[in-house]
Amino acid sequence: MAVIIAILVLIIGVETAANRLRGRLQTERRVDR
Repeated sequence: MAVIIAILVLIIGVETAANRLRGRLQTERRVDR
């Protein structure tokens, strides 16, 4: 069970990091325009 929970936490962390990077790229593009 602990292994499954750890994998889920890692997946959620990667998704949040990807969303943050996407948000930064979007804001930069908006500022450039």
